[in-house]
Amino acid sequence: MYVAAHSKKDGYGIYELSFDHQKKAIVQFPSKKQSSDTLTGFDLINGGKTVIFNGTYDGEPGIFFYDVDKKTLTKVVSGGVDKEGQWAPFYSLSPDGTKIVFGNIARDKDTVKNDVYVADVTGGGLSQAIRIMENVKMPAVISLMAHWSDDSGKLYIKMPASTGDTNLIDKIQEFVF
Repeated sequence: MYVAAHSKKDGYGIYELSFDHQKKAIVQFPSKKQSSDTLTGFDLINGGKTVIFNGTYDGEPGIFFYDVDKKTLTKVVSGGVDKEGQWAPFYSLSPDGTKIVFGNIARDKDTVKNDVYVADVTGGGLSQAIRIMENVKMPAVISLMAHWSDDSGKLYIKMPASTGDTNLIDKIQEFVF
């Protein structure tokens, strides 16, 4: 089992827990800016050799790939800072681990909107990122609004009702890959 947690001995990171109560650090966050570092979600791909996570690492917000064997970190999508504070993009990984959908904030005056992208997951990064939605108002982050088909061939994104009531779902946007 894998968890994101803080260990008194090893600090903040992603840990593998075994049934005999042992823990092994998979990703450790640097301690110098630990108070500002966050981890929102993570996934393991490539047989556990790569960790994808979003949050703030060493003071930098974004989506990151961590190579467990080489112990190298790559930021693949940047977050940002605005008048409301620092933000990191959210993502949803396809069931087969080959595609990722992520959202980035696109401000329209004082209104927060999102640009939504899909990219292929390749080795330790992303390729062929395409914007599939532009300047859309979403009631929640993409990881809550996006759903993949079991075969990873389709992506469904719930969209709010045209009345502006974010509690109603007006349509499901479908993307085929």
